[in-house]
Amino acid sequence: MNLLPLHRRGPPPSRKAVPVGAETAGERLALLSSFTREITGTLDPEGVVALLAHFVVPRLASWCVLHTVDEDTGQLKTPTVLHERASSDPGIALAVERLRELAPERLHEDGPIWQVLRGDVPHVFVENVQFAELALLGTDAALAEVAPVLGLTSMIIVPLSARDRIIGAFGIAAGNGRRRYTRDDLALVLDLAVRAGLMIENAGLYARERNAAAILQRGLLPELPVIDGVELRADYVPAMSHSEVGGDWYDVFPLADGQVGIAIGDVMGHDFAAATTMGSLRYVLRSYAWPGCAPDQVLNQVDELVHGMSLGLLATCIYGRLTPPSTGSMATFQYANAGHPPPLLVHPDGRVDTLAAAHGVMIGVQNVGGARDPRSCASVSVPRGGKIVCFTDGLLDADDGELDEALEQVRASIWQLGPGATCARIVDHLITRARDTVPLDDVAVLVVGVD
Repeated sequence: MNLLPLHRRGPPPSRKAVPVGAETAGERLALLSSFTREITGTLDPEGVVALLAHFVVPRLASWCVLHTVDEDTGQLKTPTVLHERASSDPGIALAVERLRELAPERLHEDGPIWQVLRGDVPHVFVENVQFAELALLGTDAALAEVAPVLGLTSMIIVPLSARDRIIGAFGIAAGNGRRRYTRDDLALVLDLAVRAGLMIENAGLYARERNAAAILQRGLLPELPVIDGVELRADYVPAMSHSEVGGDWYDVFPLADGQVGIAIGDVMGHDFAAATTMGSLRYVLRSYAWPGCAPDQVLNQVDELVHGMSLGLLATCIYGRLTPPSTGSMATFQYANAGHPPPLLVHPDGRVDTLAAAHGVMIGVQNVGGARDPRSCASVSVPRGGKIVCFTDGLLDADDGELDEALEQVRASIWQLGPGATCARIVDHLITRARDTVPLDDVAVLVVGVD
């Protein structure tokens, strides 16, 4: 076996190093194109790794191993190992699991994986593997025992490279009954690894940015206060399909006159700007609401500020004032709506009403072109044991069909919880429902119960 490629430095071999027929070249270009289409838009680093493994096995390899480096610790993660017969051959399945357990901690620093990971060599290409020399590839007798079970007649190991560093190593093996690899196979695998490495890096950047934005947004959301006679529950879940979080928010706060302010809204956009603007808008609304102004006046004042300061934002919002019940009376909920999905009123017997009597345009469009559309205000009595359910439109995106149909599905799902459903149960039900259907938008849910 010739191990000289392990120590050769220099650029990867050209795809044209060995002349190939037009059909073979066309097949390889088709494979690259197909792989590029499959990984485009993949936003999970582990998903890219899994996709690469399933793409090459069994197309190009009997089995493959992918090592990636944990950016937080600098250590190798447990490798992804895939074999074409692992699901049908218990012996091979056992060998795959053993290889997965062995590799991270027991790879020798002089072995080919570490040479590729360190950048000591541009690749490893062994056309004809001799099992007697397998120890040279891993300097580990246990690894040498596993490889023959998996089947190994030819192998290629290449780096997974990001823009400025190596983030992993990708090895494929041809087992018994398969042709040995050629230089053209090496060129193809190098191309696949370049695409995969860039996508792993992009997906990692996306995940870190999205996590940072989600932490920021959660930090801007309030802790719900403790208010006598009122039960409060809320939750927020970021979208699964956007690269960043949005501007969903909710708020509950006591007012100067002893009533309770309730708000929920959604600033348009899916970025840090939307998340930070959401925080500013929440405090602006609190300021206008504190003296005890009517809900429609509060929304109009917020709109005037947005227009007067040329903030250039668009947002939907519901703001309401809850008057807690006195002895023997019912609570009153007075509310106004600026283009937001209407809230729901859940009665103690399980009936669910849609509170759609108040309506108005979104924040940010009230004064466009000099046009004005006065917002209306409505009131509803809330019996003891009743709940006001508010949510953002991401919850409706989980359902197919028109807005009214989606709203009806949400209403029906709450009704199915039956009489006496607690605020916590309603919130958990709606958030779980959103997660199970992979929401296309962020979802915030706020439930206010009257004791």
